[in-house]
Amino acid sequence: MISHHFSCSCCNPMWKYFLPEGVQLTVPTGALKTTSDQRDRVTLFHKRGEEAIITMKDGEPSMAEAMVTLNDKVYFVGEWQRAEYIATHEIPVKDPQFQLCELKGEEVIVPGMIDPHMHILPTALINLFLDAGPFDGQVLRKNYNVEDVKSILRDGSNTDMPWVLAHDVDPSLFTGAQSKALNKSVLDTFGIDKPIFAMNASMHLAYTNSLGAERLQEQGLEVSEDGILQEAPEIIPALKVVVGDCRAQVGDFNQLMFEQVQEIFATASKRGITTLLDAGVEPSDPNASGLADQPGYLSAMAHDENCPVRLGAALAVETVDDFTQKVQPHFHPGQGDDYFFTPFVKIVSDGSNQGMTGYQYQTYCCNEDYVVYTPQQREKNDNYGLFNFPDADAFEALVKTAHEANWPLMIHANGDHAISRTIKAYKKVCKDGETLKKGRNRIEHCSLASDDHLQDMQDYGISPSFLIGHVGYWGYSFKTLTLGEERANLLDRCKSALKHGLKYTVHSDNSVSPLGVLRMMEQSISRYMEGAPAEAPEKILNANECVTPLEALRAATLDAAWQCHMDHKIGSLEEGKLADFVLLAQSPLTYQSGNPENPVAGMRDIGVLATWKGGKKFKY
Repeated sequence: MISHHFSCSCCNPMWKYFLPEGVQLTVPTGALKTTSDQRDRVTLFHKRGEEAIITMKDGEPSMAEAMVTLNDKVYFVGEWQRAEYIATHEIPVKDPQFQLCELKGEEVIVPGMIDPHMHILPTALINLFLDAGPFDGQVLRKNYNVEDVKSILRDGSNTDMPWVLAHDVDPSLFTGAQSKALNKSVLDTFGIDKPIFAMNASMHLAYTNSLGAERLQEQGLEVSEDGILQEAPEIIPALKVVVGDCRAQVGDFNQLMFEQVQEIFATASKRGITTLLDAGVEPSDPNASGLADQPGYLSAMAHDENCPVRLGAALAVETVDDFTQKVQPHFHPGQGDDYFFTPFVKIVSDGSNQGMTGYQYQTYCCNEDYVVYTPQQREKNDNYGLFNFPDADAFEALVKTAHEANWPLMIHANGDHAISRTIKAYKKVCKDGETLKKGRNRIEHCSLASDDHLQDMQDYGISPSFLIGHVGYWGYSFKTLTLGEERANLLDRCKSALKHGLKYTVHSDNSVSPLGVLRMMEQSISRYMEGAPAEAPEKILNANECVTPLEALRAATLDAAWQCHMDHKIGSLEEGKLADFVLLAQSPLTYQSGNPENPVAGMRDIGVLATWKGGKKFKY
């Protein structure tokens, strides 16, 4: 059985051990800018009488002919001749900088899209190393297998770094008939004359070759015969050796991190995203070093004049002491401004289903090498995943403490057992559910929700945010290897959530899956299993959970803004709201691929022609 570490791939604190020892993460001096242009910006958007602006007012596909923005706000939405007169005659400013944006062809404007759960600093850090994961942009690498990993590591080995470092290796998505195992013997066949350290995407395993094992053993570490390091007790000491060996070649670490964070923001903007919520930022600790002031770092980045996205942060806590010592002295609910805000406290209740550590009522269907158990082997398997607290009482005490301090909560719960415990904890803090509803509390991933779970969530005003890549990318693996068909059909139940009166959202959990809200819309509309082989008889995972394009767009805009406590400012194009929106080459509401197997295939590739945040244009 896998030995567990109390965390999950997206919130695993192990990423911090990639930091060079003694580094204090700061924004490079002079890297951030403020505007010097004091003129008022007025912009008129229209298509000469055609309705090409999808406002999403009240969550409906209401259309408008034109929109006028003044500085960072929407000033008018409506008929285009009226908008033209307002923009040129009625705007109450003396020195306007006027621009006209006339839409052409099939172009439409939609509200800025929102990723309500992703991770900035961990993703930026691991992106410094070789990406040996299964994604090429927003699509699965074609026939991703051990040969892909070999090619990536060989191509990236010709540097002066003493180790070959890689991240996001995911044998669960290896295709073909070959074994999904990755170990020292396999890595030795790559013909690389340097030590290798490759992290599994789940961050519960790491792989090393013989040269790597020898170097670790020289430093007094024990390494198993297969070269696989499991969980924090084995991985963290190894990381300290690896990072120490590479320290001289790291260079200006702060500059490297700054560039990686900027690249995340640029990628989000290029894909039509105007707001990111980092779902696991450590609260400030004045006595710590290194990454202690993560909120301060992100706030500084968000207030840069050239930052193309707004940032929210959920403050991650593991214990009652964490909350009382790190959150309460420094933060209050709703703290922040239009650029950076902290709307949630984040709690992680279990692990990840990909890493077979999500907390389940039934055991997993395969072993750590993704070999499916026989019925007899399954009876002997005792891997139900993990629960991240010593007992339910400790978990409920933390939920109660945060709730009584008026903090809305985001609670990570992947497995069905974890979801049950999370709902029970929510119920205990408020018997009738009415006060609880005001907090817009969430369950993150909410992977395997039953009808009973959804009914309880409706009664207590708890909304789910689904990692929809579970369906699109891992659906076939969950169905055939990890969970089995019956449980896999419960993944990311968007339509059922709507039927229970819930506002749901979808998220990337980046770097777990790529940034891209149009991609997530596509996956929730189609539920097409992209990892299924050509010969698979069924490529749609539970078609009953498919949503409409309108429902998908609402989840990506207004409902995501609501879930992030920002719907009074963003999420729809209405007078007085912030001018965050996207110019698309065609409408996602009418997009058709012509592919009968997947009518919305390629929605993720709709052209993002420009993105505006606060009335400022970012063109790609």
